[in-house]
Amino acid sequence: MHHVNLTNLVSDNYNWQTDEWVNYYSTYMFMDSLEFGGYKYYQLFEAKEPDFTFQPVAFYREENNKVYYTYNENFEEKLLYDFDLEVGDTLLSGDQMLIIGTIDSIQLNDGSSKKRLTTSLHQLEIIEDIGSLRSPFDPHQFFIGDASFNLSCCLLKDEVIYTNPGIEDFYCNTSALFDPEKDKSSVAISDNTLVASGSLLFPLEINYYNFEGKLLSTQLTHYNHTQLPASLPLGMNIVRIQDSAGNQFSHVFLHGQ
Repeated sequence: MHHVNLTNLVSDNYNWQTDEWVNYYSTYMFMDSLEFGGYKYYQLFEAKEPDFTFQPVAFYREENNKVYYTYNENFEEKLLYDFDLEVGDTLLSGDQMLIIGTIDSIQLNDGSSKKRLTTSLHQLEIIEDIGSLRSPFDPHQFFIGDASFNLSCCLLKDEVIYTNPGIEDFYCNTSALFDPEKDKSSVAISDNTLVASGSLLFPLEINYYNFEGKLLSTQLTHYNHTQLPASLPLGMNIVRIQDSAGNQFSHVFLHGQ
């Protein structure tokens, strides 16, 4: 196997798959980006078993080996990861105070190494350019009832670059999610009209979300253009389109401003 050329953690080159002890599986992917306040943010989407329909999660950016995220339409950030910490340093990750207990490295599938930071509490493992070995973008999901979240694998494009040795890799076959055709579909919004373009199979299901990921409205149309719902609130919104072949793409837009 050739050595992979890793980019930043916050990148649309990756997807991550997690599993959970009660037969629940999720896939995470960055699909969209936008500029705000001089920074470029990528939006994370999660698809859950069994239907694997992607839903928006939050926005992330990376700078100086630190990963920030926001659920807030004012882009009030919280720090998620800092990969430059030393043993004994503290990290306020989200709302959790973590203390770095040990630093070593793990081996990727191609034989190369990445830094691993392990916290004193809960032995939470955080891998540079990959994220937490629990849930890569919600590392504080330790245990919920009898369930435990774990990262199963990380893919760069369609290549599995890391497989968690404690998890079966049966659920790492997610290469079908990387469809180059999805980048040929797009959506534009102007004068309260949505226009979808690309290789689409009609009808289209159009879902609108607010910035926190709450579903606001759904439309079904046989045309590539439609009026925005009258009830759509002003401000930052997200539109997610799925055609009849199951292809999905999304767009972030500022409504009414």
